[in-house]
Amino acid sequence: MGGAAEELGTALHPVLHSGHVQAVQTMRTALGEAAFGLAWADGRTLPTEEAAALALEDADAVRHGQWARVGRRLLAWTPAI
Repeated sequence: MGGAAEELGTALHPVLHSGHVQAVQTMRTALGEAAFGLAWADGRTLPTEEAAALALEDADAVRHGQWARVGRRLLAWTPAI
């Protein structure tokens, strides 16, 4: 989603910036630089409608405390190196 947001030129509210930076670093560390780079690049190619649908799906899962649902989707989508 980060790559998609970057491609769309979305602005992050300043209050959320430090949390976003930390989340990106956590993902980068967990995936490794190569897989993270591929996932970020893949996100940049998502059509706007697909990126929005995924963001809404994740937001709904988080709103209902279903963090594992988001994690499973991300793991299934992560490119293999």
